[in-house]
Amino acid sequence: MKKLNKTLCAVALTVSVLPIAALTACDPAAKDPVGLDSVSGIINQSMTSGSQSATDSGSGTADTSAEDRFTVTENEWESAFDRESFGNCTVTYAATGENDVLNVTLRSDLAGGKIYLAMTDVYNGQTVSYEAVAAKSGDKYYGYSKSGEDGWQKSEITQAEYKSGFDSVFDEYLVIETFKDKYSDFDYDEEQNAYKANDLTVDGATCAVSVTMKNGKIAAMTVSAVKNEETYEFAVTVTDYGTTEIELPEIEE
Repeated sequence: MKKLNKTLCAVALTVSVLPIAALTACDPAAKDPVGLDSVSGIINQSMTSGSQSATDSGSGTADTSAEDRFTVTENEWESAFDRESFGNCTVTYAATGENDVLNVTLRSDLAGGKIYLAMTDVYNGQTVSYEAVAAKSGDKYYGYSKSGEDGWQKSEITQAEYKSGFDSVFDEYLVIETFKDKYSDFDYDEEQNAYKANDLTVDGATCAVSVTMKNGKIAAMTVSAVKNEETYEFAVTVTDYGTTEIELPEIEE
């Protein structure tokens, strides 16, 4: 997966607003189970609404209705990519690269003090799965982690660890800003109700990007990135803005 992540890390983080860095800190014994040291953030796996774990891969398409509005002003575009827009939502992500298939589900409920991550990576025929939750309870913070078939583990984490994962995506990588300021580089496709750009350069990769907006928010994104004559692709959906809920795992005492 590291080969895929190295090329996609900057692009994939574009809508990844959840704290993978903090969530991996939930399990102090974890040694970068899926190459997160080289990424510090990725995204998505298609899922059912609510708080159940996801199993299907993301399609990069958004549910729509006749009443939905798909065009945005430049100000609305910038707001849609702002970190505050992702405080409560569900992001699903599916990526493919050479010998690598990655699916991730991220859920955020910052007002409720909870963040959730589920990841499945298949690399050279080997599968690694991982789940984690970071949660605030009173004046304390806890991390829950689960690897493969093992049971959930719980440990206390710091407020800084809880907060840094969310912020690091924006402050350390600043990839959101890369697309946030690119409104003029996109053309609106009326037939597909999507904004498209074919020659964006991100982290040395040439990218073809399609962004679907729905009622002023990001609904879906697909990216095809070419770097060093290799092509990597990923698809993203963002759903359940303002209605995402996260249940804490049950821990056997």
